Amino acid sequence: DFFFKKKSKISKTEQKLASRLTEEQLRAKTEASIVKKLGEISNMTWSPQAEAALSSTMVQWAKLDPQSALNYALSIESRRARVNAINNVLGTWAKADPAAAQQWFLANMPQDPLAASATVRNLYTGMGKAQMDAALQTVSQLPTVELQNLALQTLMSQVVRGGDES
Repeated sequence: DFFFKKKSKISKTEQKLASRLTEEQLRAKTEASIVKKLGEISNMTWSPQAEAALSSTMVQWAKLDPQSALNYALSIESRRARVNAINNVLGTWAKADPAAAQQWFLANMPQDPLAASATVRNLYTGMGKAQMDAALQTVSQLPTVELQNLALQTLMSQVVRGGDES
């Protein structure tokens, strides 16, 4: 019967391939829009709006490719913008892959104590949201007692607030 044609069967391999191509195409489009947005931000006069735009763009990029986002963040000339970008990426990455984010931090820890403190706060906020028990177990890997205490304070703040700390 013409109206009741059999649906063509697509193999699971073909379905996976089609899905993968779609994901790759979507990722490429998203990365292209990120690059375009970063170009627009770099042409802006620095302002709270530019800072917010950079922050949201870096978070979006961190969800796709945190290593590339961090490489870009490290190249930002403005110290404040660079630290904020790194913190946004690490905090986002730590929610998805806490161990990799912490490993990157330990290998690339800022020398500036204020920047290191801000980064630990963001890193451990993300790690705590992902896996509180695992985050607590990694605190001792931080190189100084001050950073260890800050990580514990950050994690305990999440516990007290029910995990809603941003």
